[in-house]
Amino acid sequence: MTKGMKITAVLFVCVFAGLLQSQMLLGQTEEGLYNRYLPAISVAHTRIELSSTLNENITKVPFEEGQKVDKGDVLLEFDSRVIDAQIEVAKTKADYETRIAKAESDFKYYQTEYNRHVNMEGLGAEAEKAKAKHQMDQAELQIKELEREKKQAEAELARLKAQEEDYYVHSPIDGVISNRWVEPGEMAEQAQKLVEVMDPDVVEVRVHVPEQYTQIEEGHKALVKFPPAGDREFKGTINVVSPYVESKSGTYKVELLVEPDSEKIKPGMSCEVRFLPPSEQ
Repeated sequence: MTKGMKITAVLFVCVFAGLLQSQMLLGQTEEGLYNRYLPAISVAHTRIELSSTLNENITKVPFEEGQKVDKGDVLLEFDSRVIDAQIEVAKTKADYETRIAKAESDFKYYQTEYNRHVNMEGLGAEAEKAKAKHQMDQAELQIKELEREKKQAEAELARLKAQEEDYYVHSPIDGVISNRWVEPGEMAEQAQKLVEVMDPDVVEVRVHVPEQYTQIEEGHKALVKFPPAGDREFKGTINVVSPYVESKSGTYKVELLVEPDSEKIKPGMSCEVRFLPPSEQ
């Protein structure tokens, strides 16, 4: 064997050994991920804080922390006596039906009078016709003016009704009252936190994965267990994989969504995650 052939053979052996070692390390890395539980934390996936848009006195807070609520339920009421009175006044002002009906009746009368004088001749006929025409035109203008005022009054009434909605805080979702920061009788300020609603049925699990495990993708499945509630495992779906590694910890964040069908599971519980291999997806 020539010297060149020996060098080639040595290089081939080195490359082959390197590839074999890489495959073994990769297998060990994958096996290390799928055969271990990683510590994680859980939070409510949907958690909504509701804040005040008014500086107003609170009159009712009918739900306590922990109570279930339906979407649309009134969670808090402000003192609406002033706005209610304004709306009643605006309703009266917006009621133009009688006045418009009277103006239309007048217009028809003057129109009839004008038509009656159109073909009249003789002394004073032109003056009477002009008078009737003027009265008819004035009645028509009165109708248009009343319709304009009606639109303005209706717009003001709609504005007040829209403002009245701020006096009733509704639940945006089906869920549970997770925080209540105010009581009836308190004066709320704008932007002050009032209540918080969360959906306990969908739990978001956050886990930090060591950087050597790079095979995790969105849509993959994992098993999650909540030790404080027992050893039962729940299947979750990965919905977020962080695009960067945190340099201090050498990990990247992964988020999963879990829908545990057990009232024992509560957002905030400590939990553990085991990622599933491709064969179990």
